[in-house]
Amino acid sequence: EGMPSAPHVLDVGGGPLNYATVFAGYGARVTVLDTPEVVGHMQGRVPPGAAIRLIAGDFTRELPEGPYHLAFLGNITHIYGPEENQSLFHRLARVLGPEGRVAILDVVYGLSPRAPFMRVNMLVSSRGGGAWTLEQYTTWLNNAGFGAPRVHHIRLHQLLLAERA
Repeated sequence: EGMPSAPHVLDVGGGPLNYATVFAGYGARVTVLDTPEVVGHMQGRVPPGAAIRLIAGDFTRELPEGPYHLAFLGNITHIYGPEENQSLFHRLARVLGPEGRVAILDVVYGLSPRAPFMRVNMLVSSRGGGAWTLEQYTTWLNNAGFGAPRVHHIRLHQLLLAERA
């Protein structure tokens, strides 16, 4: 809704191409950023003719130059702590165009019945990850220059959509 007919999408950590192929199928030009190992493995799996470009890198440090219409984070934010997520949102704001948006697909604590389990899982399997509340996401996004996120429920996950303010 409200996107150009061929939007430029940045799929952060989207190496498995689960979402990139869907975006490309709808006419998007997709840039997928993931680790060199993942990109090396998936390079030959990009569907022929799909407008998907794979870039090897570390999104916790830098992002490919934009401008992008949409930045998509599919099951990324639960892996990282508050400081890393806020830093990522600031970097995303810099590579999005003036009316750019961020879409975050994850479980939101207090909204998803899976979130408490994700929180426990991340306590034992990451260095700071967890399931974050809508208030935390809203604060991080606002601090990075985005408006308040709109929440869409997709089964047990939430899709948070926020536009640059």
